[in-house]
Amino acid sequence: MSYHAFVVEDSEVHATLAELLLQEAGFEVTIWRSIRQAWHWFEHDQTKQPMLGLLDIKLPDPTLPRLESTVLAAAISDAVAQGRHAPVHLVAISSELTPQREWAALATGCSAVLSKPLTPLKAQWLAELITQPMPTLSDEISAVAFRQGQLDVLNLLELQQRPPRRVWQIEDVRNLLAVLTAGFHVGEQGREAGLNLQHEFGGSTAAHVALRACLPVLESEQARLLGLLLHGVAQQTIAGRLGLGRRKLEGQIEQLLQQLAILLSQG
Repeated sequence: MSYHAFVVEDSEVHATLAELLLQEAGFEVTIWRSIRQAWHWFEHDQTKQPMLGLLDIKLPDPTLPRLESTVLAAAISDAVAQGRHAPVHLVAISSELTPQREWAALATGCSAVLSKPLTPLKAQWLAELITQPMPTLSDEISAVAFRQGQLDVLNLLELQQRPPRRVWQIEDVRNLLAVLTAGFHVGEQGREAGLNLQHEFGGSTAAHVALRACLPVLESEQARLLGLLLHGVAQQTIAGRLGLGRRKLEGQIEQLLQQLAILLSQG
């Protein structure tokens, strides 16, 4: 039986080498040069048989800055775990291996980590690996960390659907929160504007993710206020919970909206 392998590798030399050696080992091979391209293809792939994924673990992807291929590994692992795709034997490969990078690869679903370059012997080992049952997580890897890593990565991937940078105004933030929460009341035009902003983010979940991403950089009181709003708590309830009068709360909300406008404008 001929198995399929996909390789995520930005180096033309290493990509060509991997393609040749994996084909010699009996694989049908697809090469992807970026995390985003590979994930877009994987989301729509209908392959029913197990496949191999060889990931350059230190892949610089301009569309996903500061993120490595463990992001893709976690997203694929989650899709397989949820039954949205056939089993995938993920293997990380890198010329710059470190203990931290190896742990990250294993924690996000890779069953092995190889050093570059790929060799005929390693390619033959991969051909034998694809015939084996999917491995279970190492006892040394925390299942909690594994699952949390998957969720964090999926949120980050979703956040990348954010629209191009724009200059946000306070009213933009108010209108967006009006359609995401129960704490704001705006007119029909305001709600329509808020729905358009939500659509630009790619839906309500993506918009929530973008706003939650602001929490770590807000002052504690503002972060608590935003958290309550995003959980759908009404302003009247918030005022009572925080021991604030109506005008005091309105003032704090205005300050929060102003700060969110700045943060969202910064991207």
